[in-house]
Amino acid sequence: MQIQEQGWTHDFPLNPIIKKQYLVLKPKKNESLYTCLLREGGESIDNALTITRTLASAPLELTIVTFQGRIVGIERGDTRDSCYGVAVDIDTTTIVAQLVDLNSGRTMSTASMINPQFPLGSDVLSRIHYARQESARIHELASLLRNAVNELIARLFKSVGTDLNHCYIISVAANTIMLHLFLGIDPQSLGCYPYRPVFLEALQCNASDLHIQASSFAVLQCLPGLSGFVGADISAGLLALNLTDTKENILFVDMGGVPMEKWQFLSMEGL
Repeated sequence: MQIQEQGWTHDFPLNPIIKKQYLVLKPKKNESLYTCLLREGGESIDNALTITRTLASAPLELTIVTFQGRIVGIERGDTRDSCYGVAVDIDTTTIVAQLVDLNSGRTMSTASMINPQFPLGSDVLSRIHYARQESARIHELASLLRNAVNELIARLFKSVGTDLNHCYIISVAANTIMLHLFLGIDPQSLGCYPYRPVFLEALQCNASDLHIQASSFAVLQCLPGLSGFVGADISAGLLALNLTDTKENILFVDMGGVPMEKWQFLSMEGL
């Protein structure tokens, strides 16, 4: 099966939620380094204990990493040129990831693979059925997806010769059931009426909480879904095509899981 890795999106202003800033700390008289960092660098500090320990041994010349204005990490010296994120699309059949330079918005590399859960069930309902058999299987299914994401991240950074410790955000889109399984959340309620998801909201956590290989203070963000069977993959498509504010009637087709040779006769002009 050939996996579709490339796509199209509209132009948009570059304003990543992860930013880097170089600082030379100049604490005032009787001011702690922590207070100085907060005053000069951000609205608040996450991972306060880790950052405080780093401050104890770090030079006064450092780079802060902020997420939505909050300081999430600090690095020695000036590392502003190395600021990357990874976008991941987890389909029932395939997984595609792209490495993005957050300074320029440029896509640096793309990697893909067959979803390693596929031998355990060819569709989402069979995955739910598989998970239902034993409680340990939810962990098994989650581990398969997380290991796959780690493999793709490693391939992306190796392909451009960059250290994956400079990956600060992983943004994940998937159908609702795949997102549940990726996070290790029991999807049983989606397998029967009224097909109620445990969550649809955008969720975020430390990437390390899911053993995702990236910076030690990288953020993992799951996009929001719309319903039990209209997931974050559709939300991502609507955003990518700038369809969120249109008043027109639009047919949006998700071709996920269909072999390329079956639909390569289609074109954008023909849709």
